[in-house]
This record gives sequence, structure tokens and C-alpha cells, in this order.
Amino acid sequence: MRLLHRSTRTLMLAVFGLLAVTTIARAQTDPLPSWNEGTSKKAIVDFVQATTTSGTSKFVPPGERIATFDQDGTLWVEHPVYPQLMYILDRVPAVVKAKPELAKVEPFKTVMSGNREAIAKLSLGDLEKLAVATLSGMSVEQFAAEAKVWLETAKDPRWKRPYTELTYLPMQEVLAYLRANGYRTYIVTGGGQDFVRQYAEKVYGIPPEQVIGTAGATKFGYDKSGRPFLTKEPKMTLNDNNAGKAEGIHLMIGRRPYAAFGNTAGDQQMLEYTGAGDGARLMMLVLHDDATREYAYGPATGLPDSKVGTFSQKLYDEAKTKGWTVVSMKNDWCASIGAAPWSESESLEHCRIRRGPIHKHNATYRADGRASVWRAVMGEEVQMRVRILIAATAMTVAFATTFAHAEMTAEELAEIAQNPVGNLISVSFQNNTNLKFGPEKGTQNILNIQPVIPISINDDWNIITRTILPVIWQPALGPDEVALAASVISNSMRFSRRPNQVNGSWAQAPSCRPPRRATLNSAMTTGAWDRRSSCCTSTKAVLGFTEYSSTTFGRSPATSKVARITTL
Repeated sequence: MRLLHRSTRTLMLAVFGLLAVTTIARAQTDPLPSWNEGTSKKAIVDFVQATTTSGTSKFVPPGERIATFDQDGTLWVEHPVYPQLMYILDRVPAVVKAKPELAKVEPFKTVMSGNREAIAKLSLGDLEKLAVATLSGMSVEQFAAEAKVWLETAKDPRWKRPYTELTYLPMQEVLAYLRANGYRTYIVTGGGQDFVRQYAEKVYGIPPEQVIGTAGATKFGYDKSGRPFLTKEPKMTLNDNNAGKAEGIHLMIGRRPYAAFGNTAGDQQMLEYTGAGDGARLMMLVLHDDATREYAYGPATGLPDSKVGTFSQKLYDEAKTKGWTVVSMKNDWCASIGAAPWSESESLEHCRIRRGPIHKHNATYRADGRASVWRAVMGEEVQMRVRILIAATAMTVAFATTFAHAEMTAEELAEIAQNPVGNLISVSFQNNTNLKFGPEKGTQNILNIQPVIPISINDDWNIITRTILPVIWQPALGPDEVALAASVISNSMRFSRRPNQVNGSWAQAPSCRPPRRATLNSAMTTGAWDRRSSCCTSTKAVLGFTEYSSTTFGRSPATSKVARITTL
């Protein structure tokens, strides 16, 4: 009875400790850590909660949850010129090389001169001529290959970084938060549809089929070997700007969005179309009012006027009248004052004052590709939860061990230490490191926390419980995946007979794994359940210094058996 009492108390302490840690971890979750507390952040969170809470009048069925995002100026930098325009200008020399006669024809002559002031004065008609020459006349595969090479090598003139790294981390968090709650996210851009499709999935987690943009015609044909292919034609089929955005949404999606995000008058009709629907709707406009960390342009609210990404006062007034949310980069997005928005070493003094410490990668409102986005999102707060989890687990086991063995003699401890299925509380930490893991070639660490707690039934028999809690840190494999999480927790029980006079013992151990989903941050999980289940039954016998074990695994539709002999 003495052993039974101690073991029961031990089990209760362990359960209490794990429940307490789980409560702490959930309480600290923030799906939008790069947003300052305020009306903009609250509008996003309130909208998601209202439309995903079943049984309410604002609930939106999962199949109807659509959110659309403009790209230039909403998801990534658009100043001083649109990145795709830089691609067009950079492609001109190759076009002229293929057709030398164009070197003396405007606007190609001006571009080849390298005179930036003259290039900046090119008319819209001139830019259209350049676009036709550089974006058509080749197969879709050739275009994709050329665009990918440029995206990998071209760098923004101010930030000296690839354009695909100059995305806004707060908006990346919004994309992830919406997807975690069942929303499908679409890019609806005035930029070239084929161009944006080359990087949208890697940079934003948005697959090509969910990119709607200005589209050119294609022509079907066969090459010399008879292989079919498509050629990009110099003809526009969809001008996805202004009213064209609403038209493109209907053409490509067939559903009215429940949330829409933009930053210019070119997004006005998309937001109006979204707001005209029934139920809860979220319309947001990003205002570039931070000249220190990025750029400031409007001319809304007295900001400098701009031909690129114009946010007019008329649009600003409409937003206020209709209840749209205007997001201030300066006030709503968390970053330190006086530093570049993509600085890796920047500290978060501004955010520390408002919200307390945040991981240094959250110091910027950018996301340098897929992996860094998730390192930032799963930053210091989640790491703190893991540290709390590990510390609390270790402390619980330490207290339990102290209570269970406080009255044992050295001889008793030595006796049970010789029995691998005996009455000894233990906790082991096993760390596995895998190098060059995933598409980012990063490092994966899996820490298995494995407490073993015996419960004595009587003088002859024990029930031995073993829990395995894997804590995984790895480079994110995709935007809908976490980089730091507690993985599937498994538990097994063994019915073990205590050693007899010939130093022998045996154990019978049933163990099952039910369908499950486990993560430290529920806001960042993909929402997918593993519905597979498995069970195993193992028999272990110990005679002298040799352990004999046999395990039968059952998992639909197959079963397998493993036998092992180990010298202790």
C-alpha cells in the first residue's frame, strides 16, 4: 500500500504538471505578433473569430471562406518602381540582341542608353510596347525559366536584396492566420499573372491556380517533334486592375470574397465588391506612411503624391465612410524606429514599449522567403512556451521522484535499477539532429522527453507508464507548416512482474496510438488531422543480463512482427 500510495501521488503530480503547461502555452498564443495592439489588429481577429464560430449569424461555411490580396504595395514593396517593370527593363537588352534593328527605335533606344531620368519619363504607351516585346513571343516554359533566373539574381536598388525577400511580415502573418482558420487566400493583382505565378507559392504559400492577374493570350501549337506547347501572344485577355479585379474574381473564383486587402485606387472596386456581400466582411487598405522604415506616399492625409501606388484622399474618405480599415504602416506594424525594415540585427525597441519582448526576426515587417517567415512567426513566444514545457516536465518528474523514493534505502534503489521494467521513476532526454533537412537545407532537431513512471499494484506486479513527448524544431517546409511544435504525444503501459530470486522478470505491453493532431500553436497549424491509428503488443523477458523481446505491430491494412535479443 505504501508503494501504491506513492505511485498514485506521482501520477497525479505528472498529470497536473502537464495540464498546467498546456494551459500556459495556449494562453500565450498570438497569431499576429508583428502587429501593434489597436483597431486594425482587432478588426482582423474579430472578423476571423466571428466568421469561424459555428452557431452564430456571422458564421461562414469553410467552403465559402475566400480572402483576396493585392500584391504590389500590399504584400511586397512597390517603390520606387514595380518589380515587374524592372524585369521588363532588364529584359530589353536580350530583346535588342535578338532583333538589332530595335536599338534605334524608341522606347528601346532610351532604355539601352541607361539614362534613368529619360527612362522615368517614358509614357504608358512606351511601357506597353516594352511589355509586349519582353513578355510575349516565347513559350510559357521559356518565359517561366527566364523569369525565375531574374527573380533569383535581381536585387532591389535600395535594400540590396532579392525582391522576393521584400515582403511584409505582418501581411504574411495575416495570410497564415486566415489559412489556419479555413480561408483560401488569393492574390488579385494588376501585375502579370504568369510572372507572379513563378514565385507566389514559395513566397506567400499561394499556389499558381490561386493567382489572378493581368493575363495575355496564348496560342496552342506543336514543336518539330510533335510535342504540344503554348506560345505567349501579344494580346491581353484580362486587365486585372480597377473594375477588372472584381471581374477577374468572378471569372476565376466564382465566389464573392469575405475579406479583401489592397493599398491603392486600383483595389477600390475589389473592396467595394467584397463589402457588398451579406454577413461579416473585412476590407483593409495599407497606407504607406513610414518614410523612415520604408516609404511614405499618398497623397492621402497630406502624404507626398506618387504615380506608383497612388492612395488618393478620395479613396481614404470612402474607406472611412464605409467602415473599411486603413492600416498605418507607421503605427500598426511593429518594428523599431529609425532602422531599415529588413534589417536582420534590428532590435524591437518600439514593440518592447508597447507589447514586451519579441524575437529579433520579428523586428522587421518583411519575410525573407518561406523559412524566415516561419522562424519569425514562431519566434521567442513559442520558444518560451517550449522552455516552460521542458522545465515544468522536468520539475514534475523531479518532485515525483523525490516523493516516490524518499523512503527507499540504497539497497532498494540498487535492486530496482538493475531491472529495466522495475519500479524506478526515470526521465530521459534524447535529441536527434538531422543536417540539410528540407528544401531549405536547414537543420532539424527532435528532442524526445521520455518520463517512465511505475505504478505498483502489489508486491509482485507493476504497471509501468512511458510517455514520449517529441519537441521538433525544423525549417518550415511550407507556409502552412510550423517550424517549432510539440509533435504527437504517445503513451504506453506495461504490466510487469517484479524480479524473482533468479534475477528474472517479464512484461506484457499493449500500446495504441489514436488519430491525433498536436501542435504548440494552434493558430499556425494546417488544421489537418492524421486519422491513421496503430497498436502494438510487446512481450519482454529479462534473464540475467539478457533481454528477450518480441513486438507485434498492427496498422491497417498491414501488420508486422519484430523480435530482438539484447545484452544488458
